[in-house]
Amino acid sequence: DSPIDRNLSLKFTVSILPIFIAAFVVLLLGDWVAAGQASRKLIEDRLANMSAIAAESLPFFLETGQNLVTNFADEELLQMDADSLRFVFEERLNSIPYFTEFILFDADGELIYSYPQDIGMVSEADELAAVNLALEGAQTQTCSVRPGVEGANGAKTSFIASINNSKNQVVGVLLG
Repeated sequence: DSPIDRNLSLKFTVSILPIFIAAFVVLLLGDWVAAGQASRKLIEDRLANMSAIAAESLPFFLETGQNLVTNFADEELLQMDADSLRFVFEERLNSIPYFTEFILFDADGELIYSYPQDIGMVSEADELAAVNLALEGAQTQTCSVRPGVEGANGAKTSFIASINNSKNQVVGVLLG
């Protein structure tokens, strides 16, 4: 190789190398943007599908909860002692794992029994209002506690049913 050829090769390499690097960076950035847009679109489509499925199943979820708590709300519960209530509530929670707790109130809104026992009294204003409405004669109530509320581990939906005697008078309330 003559010095002129080497010099010409060096000039060619020096002038072409930045163009190759720039083209590589442009192609890399283009692929990155295109992949980001494709993944964003995929996630949006999946979230839309999941939201549609959840929205379609919500009425069935609410109807099932109302039907179950209404079926469980029996006047006989008010006549049982604590051991019998524990047995009945435990059996219902295990046989149909729809609820995580039951709270039984008398006609005055006083707590008779809660299962599991460590849940204690209802502390949410919405649940208390629903219990009071059930005591006034509303057959079923549904209320939700959103995540982040103090004492709530996550979102929770409560189903409340009044317990009526043979004269159709409200004698208690069951919250599940």
